[in-house]
Amino acid sequence: MSRRPPEIEQSLKDADDTLHAALQRVIDAMPALDPTLAGAAKTTMGKMEHDLRSLQGKVIQAAKRRDETLRRQFTRAQAQIFPLGQPQERTLTLVFFLNRYGPALVDALLRALPLQMGRHWMLTL
Repeated sequence: MSRRPPEIEQSLKDADDTLHAALQRVIDAMPALDPTLAGAAKTTMGKMEHDLRSLQGKVIQAAKRRDETLRRQFTRAQAQIFPLGQPQERTLTLVFFLNRYGPALVDALLRALPLQMGRHWMLTL
């Protein structure tokens, strides 16, 4: 289930409460002018409530899309950090990189990396 920010939940609830209260006052006041307008006011309130529910549905769909996007991004990052569920250094061995970059990779590594024992180096290919 997707989670919406509490301020959005509260603002939608406030809008529903305000809409209902304001239109109920209009409905209650209508008979003083023309009793037949009360029905039109009730119909208007129903339409406005329907539109607000439609907006709430759109908010839910937007939250679901956002959650799905975040889920896909997390899954992709996790697959890159832990290919096949294992740390990279356990899965992506020298053979992988030799297949990808060819035998010239060894010479490029020897030229680019200093040979100092006890240190780690990062190389961007």
